[in-house]
Amino acid sequence: SFPGQTSEMASEAPWKPNVPGSVMACSAAINTFFTVNCLIDVSVATWAVETSKVAHLQQYLVWRDEEKFIKAIMFVLLLGLPFAFFGMAYGVYGTVRGHRASKIRHFADCGQFVTLWCILLPTVLTQLIPRLQAMLTCPADQKKHAADCLEKAVAFGEINVVMLVLNLMMLGWDSLKYYGNSNGADQPPTPSKDDKKD
Repeated sequence: SFPGQTSEMASEAPWKPNVPGSVMACSAAINTFFTVNCLIDVSVATWAVETSKVAHLQQYLVWRDEEKFIKAIMFVLLLGLPFAFFGMAYGVYGTVRGHRASKIRHFADCGQFVTLWCILLPTVLTQLIPRLQAMLTCPADQKKHAADCLEKAVAFGEINVVMLVLNLMMLGWDSLKYYGNSNGADQPPTPSKDDKKD
């Protein structure tokens, strides 16, 4: 039970709906897509720094930005952000309202919401995008700017390591939410005492 919630109120609270396997698989696929993209970015950036081939990193980033299939996938996934927000917000709302669920499910609902909306997206907007723009605009083909461009490549690789960890966390939250499904959520509501008298 939650603060201010009696045992009787807790027993009458609705169950959080279980996460269907299809929803879990879809969410995991989306997070896997972002995770793999981050892993590739980290790999290319690391290689470029180690070999001092920053211009190759820039070419890769330009290709990735212009590649029509990846852009189309990203666009579709971005359209789903409002639905993701309301879905996660509803899970947190259920926790705050004292809806019944396993402790794992409550923990995963809150953890995923905080990870995406309070850490991951702010990191993209304030760190990843500025470093990406700095990397793309740096004149890596000019020797006098080589050291500066190399430094920016290192910074770009570092923020992608952070993004890789955050995307792995999102994938982990999906698994925990599914693992935290409760048997009680699939059961019909228990009849009240008044219903039994009738």
